[in-house]
Amino acid sequence: MPGPLAEAHADLEKDCNVCHERSSDQPTEALCLACHEAVAEDLATNTGFHGKLAVANSASCIACHTDHEGRDADIVGMNSGAFSHDFTDFPLHGAHLGVSCDGCHATNGDFRDASESCHGCHKQDDTHQGNFGEACLTCHNDQTWMDIIFDHQATAYPLTGAHKDTACQDCHQNQNFEQTPQSCNTCHNVDDVHEGNNGTACQDCHSTASWKQNKFDHLAETGFPLSDGHSGLLCQDCHTRDDFKDNLVSDCYACHKTDDSHQERMGAKCGDCHSTQTWSEAMFDHSETGFELLGAHTDVQCVSCHKESTDVSLSTTCRDCHASDDVHAGQLNASCGDCHGNNDWISDVVFDHDLTDFPLTGLHAATQCQACHQSNRFKEAELECGSCHQDDDPHQETLGNQCSTCHNTNDWNSWSFDHNLQTTFPLIGSHEGLSCTSCHSPSTKLEDTPSTCASCHQADDVHDGEFGQSCGRCHNSHDFSEIDRL
Repeated sequence: MPGPLAEAHADLEKDCNVCHERSSDQPTEALCLACHEAVAEDLATNTGFHGKLAVANSASCIACHTDHEGRDADIVGMNSGAFSHDFTDFPLHGAHLGVSCDGCHATNGDFRDASESCHGCHKQDDTHQGNFGEACLTCHNDQTWMDIIFDHQATAYPLTGAHKDTACQDCHQNQNFEQTPQSCNTCHNVDDVHEGNNGTACQDCHSTASWKQNKFDHLAETGFPLSDGHSGLLCQDCHTRDDFKDNLVSDCYACHKTDDSHQERMGAKCGDCHSTQTWSEAMFDHSETGFELLGAHTDVQCVSCHKESTDVSLSTTCRDCHASDDVHAGQLNASCGDCHGNNDWISDVVFDHDLTDFPLTGLHAATQCQACHQSNRFKEAELECGSCHQDDDPHQETLGNQCSTCHNTNDWNSWSFDHNLQTTFPLIGSHEGLSCTSCHSPSTKLEDTPSTCASCHQADDVHDGEFGQSCGRCHNSHDFSEIDRL
C-alpha cells in the first residue's frame, strides 16, 4: 500500500476493491461516485458545487482529491480564501458577502448541509414570530432586514397618498398582519373634526393624499361648482354646521353683498359680469349691448359711464360723453367716429378730406391741418385760393382770386391758362406768344382790361383816329401793314 488512507477513508483501508478495480491501480470514477451519492447527483443535475464546476465534469476525482498520504492528510483541499460561492446553489449577495464561512457552515459538518432558506439562519431575527412563514424574501432582501420590498399594492388594500410613507406598525399592531381593519375611521377616529356626524365613509369626501384635500364632487352632489376662487375655500367658510345640512342660498349676492362696490346699482346677478376667479376682473361682453368697448374704452371703469343702475339706458353717441372734449365746439355734428378712432383723440384721426368740398390734391395733400385751419372750427376755413395765398399772388389780385383758373396745386409756376378757350379774346397772329403783362397791367383788374385794338395800338394808328377804333375792319392781327380789305 502506498501509504495510510485519510481519516475519512480509514475504515476502507483493508478493502481496496471499494475504490480500485483489479485492472488499474488508480481509483475508479464510478466507484467514487457510488459512495459519494450526493456528489453524483450534483453532477447529474448540474447543481451544487461539483455540478456547477466545469472541471468536475471532465476531470477525474483524483485530479483534486488524493489519498494514501496519511491519516491527517487534507484530501478536500478547501481554500476558503479563494473559494467562489458562485459555483454553489447559493451565490452570495448583499450582506452575505461579509459573513464568514462558519457563520453559516458548522465547523465539523458538511458544507452542503447548510440551510438555504432565510429562516434557517435568521429564525432568531424574525420579529413577526413566524406569523408570515419562512418566505422572508417576499418582503425583505439580502441587503438589510430594514429594506422592505413588500408590494402592498398586490394586496386588497393598496397604499396610496400619505399611506405610502406610513410605517407597517402604525396600522399592524403587535405584528398582526391579518384581519387588519380597512375603514378610515378605524385609524383616523381622532382626526374626525365632524365628530361622527358625517358617518365613517371618510373616503367619500377625503383622499389619502391629505385630510385637507377634499375630493367631494360639489357640483354633482349640490349643483354648485367650486371653481377658481371657490376651490380654495374651507367647508366651514360657507357651512356653519358640521353635518353640512344648513340651507345655503347659492346666488353670489347672498355671500358677497359686502363686496359689492356698485352698491346694488348693478343688481344681484354678479355672475353676468364677474367670474369666480376674482371680483376685480369683469368678464361681461359689452358687445352684447350693441356698443363694443374698443381702444381706450376697454380700460374705462363701469361706473365712469353707468352712474345709475344698469337698467337705465345710456346714449351711445360720442358727444353725450365727450362734450367737454369737443374742441370743434359742436360745429362738426355728433358723429366723432367719422374722424376719430377709439384709441386717441389726437393721433388716431382717420378723416378723409377728399369727401369734403375741398379735396386735397398736389401740395395740399402734404399740408398740415393747422396751416389752413387756424382753429379747430374747421368749417370756418375759406375755400378761395387767395384766402391762404394772398402773399404769394404776384398779380396783386388784378386777376381775381380764382387762382385755379391758371394754376394748379402742384406748383405755382406750372400754369396752363388757355386764352383761346377760356376768354372771348383769342390770341392769334402777333398776339400769340405775348406775355400776360403786355396787355394786363398790374394796376388794372382783369375784368377792366380793354379788348379794342386802339386801346393798345393807338400809338401805331397812322390814321390819327380818322377811321375809328375798329382796326380789324381793314387790318389783321399778324401785321398792321397788311390790309385785308379797302
